Amino acid sequence: MAPPQIEIISREGNRLRFILRNSSVALANAIRRACISEIYTTAIDLVAVVANNTPFHDEFIVHRIAMIPLTTDKSLIPKDKCTCGSRTGCEKCAVTLTLRAEARDQPVVVYSGDIQSERDTVKPVSDKIPIIKLARGQRLVIEAYARNGLGKWHAKWQPTTVAAYKYLPIIKIYPDRCDGCGKCVSICAPKAIHIPPGKGVPEVRDLLACTTCRDCMRECPMNAIEVSWDDTSFVFTLETTGTLPPEEVLKDAIGALISKFEEFRKELEELEVK
Repeated sequence: MAPPQIEIISREGNRLRFILRNSSVALANAIRRACISEIYTTAIDLVAVVANNTPFHDEFIVHRIAMIPLTTDKSLIPKDKCTCGSRTGCEKCAVTLTLRAEARDQPVVVYSGDIQSERDTVKPVSDKIPIIKLARGQRLVIEAYARNGLGKWHAKWQPTTVAAYKYLPIIKIYPDRCDGCGKCVSICAPKAIHIPPGKGVPEVRDLLACTTCRDCMRECPMNAIEVSWDDTSFVFTLETTGTLPPEEVLKDAIGALISKFEEFRKELEELEVK
């Protein structure tokens, strides 16, 4: 088999779609899992509540703040590799963020944009994430420490909101068998096939939209359509929280897998020597 290849289909916002060719299910799933859990990203790791006279418990607010996606600073030493030994981290492995909010004359909604960071490289990916609504006279003061970690440790370090794949569909239409009834088109929920104006035979409109449900096959009385899939090609959808661009997540995931393979190979060689 030829070496695996990646073909980019689309890139919109934080969403990337691509086709992985010349692969196996094992490799495709390894890439998917690595995108979720094997990439270092920046997230709030420790929160100190200085003042809170709101009805919400400290733990509730802390959880909300910790789950706010932050932009990733790769120059930070990962949490598991820094030797500072400090719970809050040091200047090499941690970034301090503060939140000071108070409702004096009227109620105030506190958003992620109210969080201040000591570094421009680490800040909330969106300023519009609501944290809490303060009634008049209520006050919230928080100091947080962001560090780099892996998604397998906690969901707050997972860079992806979507990491999924499916087989690349194969749709074959036999015009000599088709009677033009259109039943296959009407039953196709994703509208992967259609009948062009002036033609009586269905055609593939969007191959990647096909879910390989085979409803069109079951509906066709003439057996004029056949749906299958290429078990060596996979259509990936990768969407991130904004902490990293999706193409960077993909590159880092493949890099993490290569490192693991290299480590495994070295361990095997050591066993052979023994």
